[in-house]
Amino acid sequence: MLRFKTVSCLDKACTGLEAFSLLAPAGWDFEGGIRWSVDDTMMPSTSGFKIAGDGVEMQFLPGQAFVWTSLPQILLTHPAGTRYLGATLCPLLDSSEFLHQIMLPALRPGLDDLAIIRDIQPVRMESTLGFETTLRSSGGSASSSGAGIRVRYRSQGKRYEEALYCTVTTFIFKIPVGSAFIECIFWMADNLVSIRAEPGRLDGLKGLLQTILYSFRFNPLWVEKANRIGIFLKDHQMNKPYSLRQLGREIDEAAIPGAGGLQAGRLKESGYRWIADSLCGTSASGEYYDPIQQICVRLPSGFEQAWASDLGEYLLSNSEDRIEDSGLAGAWKIMESISLESAAGRPSATSATCA
Repeated sequence: MLRFKTVSCLDKACTGLEAFSLLAPAGWDFEGGIRWSVDDTMMPSTSGFKIAGDGVEMQFLPGQAFVWTSLPQILLTHPAGTRYLGATLCPLLDSSEFLHQIMLPALRPGLDDLAIIRDIQPVRMESTLGFETTLRSSGGSASSSGAGIRVRYRSQGKRYEEALYCTVTTFIFKIPVGSAFIECIFWMADNLVSIRAEPGRLDGLKGLLQTILYSFRFNPLWVEKANRIGIFLKDHQMNKPYSLRQLGREIDEAAIPGAGGLQAGRLKESGYRWIADSLCGTSASGEYYDPIQQICVRLPSGFEQAWASDLGEYLLSNSEDRIEDSGLAGAWKIMESISLESAAGRPSATSATCA
């Protein structure tokens, strides 16, 4: 049997709302959550957490916001690596360059025998938050790409194999200055995922890993409020000190629209799904219909039966396994296996959340 539980992450520091949820294997540990920084107005809230169990460790690292410009006056007073407009000044990198130059060295420094065994070059992503048309009309552009690498190395006497992925979303603005134009580039590295285990194990865990990545979903109420807080911070540039709780209360009282944040939430969720498909392919898991929540759920293939409970848990079993003998709490119902084509016409965990 293989059982998944729903992990819910509360934003305890600011909004008090559930920020996101996902499925994790029963018995695995979860730690981390939402991080707030009122000085990072480009990305004031980020999610950073770790899921670990059975010798496998998945890290979901906080996203990072960057800015770059061709205006010499700014670069003279704000060299690369300093803060400007609520982000870190850094020349634009594509997703592969970010993995090699920033993410991997920061996550695994000082490894002498590190070997890259697979390198996934940047793949264009579909969504850039709907800003493409607006930016093109003013000579700018928007793009998003994802990349991955797989490495092997020794650390503290143990051998590891690790897959790392990220997406980079870029917005380039053309700003008129006299008779010329300068570029202002805002770019965000997000969906920073690291998955490591003993060499040779990752390929045997494809269905399990795909289930975790596909199940990630934001709470739209939290996304909307977090976006309103971000707008407030950009507009006010923190003219007075706020505690996070005080900031959350003031946002509730202010008439600040926040619906645009749902697009950013969908972009992050689609990034995790791209990582799942890139890492695992499409045959490692299948779609099942949860009759209790009335949603489609992606679960590992290779089992004869799938069950859903009213406690948000899922159980995969074979014919000789009896749900009555499992001793599990809650009411359980059998799930129907459906084709991907059929699933496209039904609500999924992600689409039901973001609709």
